[in-house]
Amino acid sequence: MFKIGEINKLRIVRDAEFGLYLGTDEEAILLPNRYAYNDMKIGDEVEVFVYTDSEDRPIATTETPTAVVGDTVCLDILDINRMGAFLDWGISKDLFLPFSNQRHKLETGEKVVVKVRFDEKSERVIATTKVSVPYELDSKELKDGQKIECMVIDSYERGMRVLINGRYNGMVY
Repeated sequence: MFKIGEINKLRIVRDAEFGLYLGTDEEAILLPNRYAYNDMKIGDEVEVFVYTDSEDRPIATTETPTAVVGDTVCLDILDINRMGAFLDWGISKDLFLPFSNQRHKLETGEKVVVKVRFDEKSERVIATTKVSVPYELDSKELKDGQKIECMVIDSYERGMRVLINGRYNGMVY
C-alpha cells in the first residue's frame, strides 16, 4: 500500500487532532499537522515521503529528502554517537548510518558517499558506505565526448572509482 523510504501518492482518509491519516480505512499512516497544508482535505491525494519515526512507526511528511531508497548520494555527517552516524538528507529526521555499515572511521562535519537502503531486519531506512553499483554492460546512453556527472565513491592508489550519471560504475586513473 505504501513503501517506506519512497515518495508515495496517498489519499487522505480521515482527520485527527494531531494530523491527517493517509492510505485506506484499513491501513493508514499519520501525516502530522506540521507537514499538512491548510488546503488539504479528506479525499485529496497527496505526495508524501514515508519513513519511520523514533518509535519505528511509519509516518508521512511533505518534506522532500535528498535521496530515497536505492539512491547513491553524498551527504553531510551531522553527528556520531555510540550507535553510528547521523546524516543530513533534507528532512527533519536524520538518516542513520550504523557502524556496521561503515567501511572506515567517519568524522562529524565530513561528507560521505552512501547508498540509501531499506533494512528488512529493522524495517527502517538506513545508509551504508558499502556502495556497490552493478556494472551495466549496456551503456547505450553514453557516447564518446558526452558530458557526464561523476561522484567519487572510493579512492585507490591507481585512481578513483566513480559513479557515472548515478548509474554506471567507472574508474578514473
